[in-house]
Amino acid sequence: MMRYPIVDLAPVYDKGVRGRTMSGRGSNWLLAKVRDAGVKVIIDLRTADHTDRYDRNVVEAGLEYHSLPIDSRNTDVHQIISSLPLLFELMDKGGFYIACAMGRHRTDIAIALYYVMHPSVPFEEVPEMRGHRYVEKKEFRCDDIAARLNSIIKQSLPTSLPC
Repeated sequence: MMRYPIVDLAPVYDKGVRGRTMSGRGSNWLLAKVRDAGVKVIIDLRTADHTDRYDRNVVEAGLEYHSLPIDSRNTDVHQIISSLPLLFELMDKGGFYIACAMGRHRTDIAIALYYVMHPSVPFEEVPEMRGHRYVEKKEFRCDDIAARLNSIIKQSLPTSLPC
């Protein structure tokens, strides 16, 4: 798939890939290429920038489509929590293309959720976080990812813990 013009394409361990959502009219032909390369499922993490035209294009290309909105600030934490079992199931099965508008930030959050909340892959195989970097220093920053992880963990815990 690396020979195709898919922005920010990168492996997610040995079961899937991540990258920019191929939702533009000029990108429809890429859907057939990723299908032919073994992708079976498109996991779309977009929120406000989501349209149903892309859903139809994915299905017409012979791929399964799932919209699981995730971001660091705008998606309701309860909506994310309710989508996690499906996200984890799809990632466990493999053959996925996980995407967001830019292919970086929301995919970082989804991958971090997978490895923290559903750790089934050794730490050494955790893919590089690609979006949360300081531009000037090219260093990884974890504040948005940590904020979203913390919000989910807080809402997932029982309201009262035994002493």
